[in-house]
Amino acid sequence: MIDDRPAAEPRLAAIIAVVICTLVIRGAFVAATADSLNADPDAYRSIAENLRQHGVYGSGSSPTAFRPPLYPVLLAALAVDGKVTSAIAGGLNVLFGVATVVLTFWLGRHWRLGRWSFAAAALVAIDPILLNQSSLVMTETLATCLATASLLAITAWNAKPSPRR
Repeated sequence: MIDDRPAAEPRLAAIIAVVICTLVIRGAFVAATADSLNADPDAYRSIAENLRQHGVYGSGSSPTAFRPPLYPVLLAALAVDGKVTSAIAGGLNVLFGVATVVLTFWLGRHWRLGRWSFAAAALVAIDPILLNQSSLVMTETLATCLATASLLAITAWNAKPSPRR
């Protein structure tokens, strides 16, 4: 019979180290490239601010289906005085980056990668494409986090299917 349990649980200190390293790497990169957070090439910030100020997902009173809604809705929920600041967008991207790295680590544990789980998490933490996207007001960091969470959920369900999972 195959044992479907993940490998031995890692020490809490190891997980905390992964989180701290990711916060330092992602935070430093976002801080160093903070000017790029002022741009809004895909109008996520403007949609979020319009949603917050006018209650319409769009521009002014005109609704749109121009962009996927989750990221602008999150930005709108965090807006201060109806404005989405660069700190809000950058902080949210760093948070999603950290979550993705931790989820990658746990996914590696479930896939029985052992110590290689740390390597997988480290590679995600320093991935140049994800780092670059974390300095922009765009959905890539959220999408990567959700995709990784989905893989982990499928893996957990596959290990022991149940309605709860």
